[in-house]
Amino acid sequence: MNTGIPDLITTAKGLSSGYAPIGAVIIHQRIVDTFLNGNRAGIPTFLTYSGHSISCATALAVQNYIAKHNLIEQCAIMGKYLKQELQKLAGREVLIGDVRGEGLLIGIEFVQDRKNHKPFPRSIKLTETIIKTTFEQGLIIRGRFGTGTGKDGDHILISLAFIITENECDELVAILEASIKQVANFLNLDNLTVV
Repeated sequence: MNTGIPDLITTAKGLSSGYAPIGAVIIHQRIVDTFLNGNRAGIPTFLTYSGHSISCATALAVQNYIAKHNLIEQCAIMGKYLKQELQKLAGREVLIGDVRGEGLLIGIEFVQDRKNHKPFPRSIKLTETIIKTTFEQGLIIRGRFGTGTGKDGDHILISLAFIITENECDELVAILEASIKQVANFLNLDNLTVV
C-alpha cells in the first residue's frame, strides 16, 4: 500500500542545527511493528554512540525551538518570496538558466544559451568566480559543477537560516545581481542576450 509516506527518512546535522553531531533514521510505524513482532523484539541499535545524551538533548532543544517559533512555516513563506525574487533576477540576467528549489534551499543554474541550456565550459570557472565575487561582497554561497550530461556546467546553492527576513532576501538578491554583472564583465560574457 503506497500512502505517499516513506518507510524510512535519514537525517543528520539538521536535527541539532549543527550544534552537536547527530544522525537519525525516522521509521514508519509499519516498519517498527515488523521489528517489534519479529523473533527478536525491539529495534536494533548497534552503534557505540547511539542515543548520546548531549547530542539528543541538543537536537530536542533545536526541534522544540523550530516548532515554538513556526520556523518551518517561515521557511515556506520566505522561500517562496526569495524564489520569486530570484526568478525576477533570472529575467534580467542572461547567465541564469534556471532557478529551482523549495523553501530556503534554492539552486541557480548558469548557462551560455538559455534556449537549449548549453552550459559554460568548466575551463572558465564561472561558479568559482561567482562564489569568490559574492564572498567579497559578504554573501556566502556554495557551488556545484557539471550537468546530467557531462562535466561542464555551473550551479550555485543558496541555503539560508530559517530566520531570514524579506529585507535580507532583498540584500542577497542585490549582492548576487551585482556579482553576476561583475563576473560577466570580467569574463567578457556581457555580450550575451536574454532569449
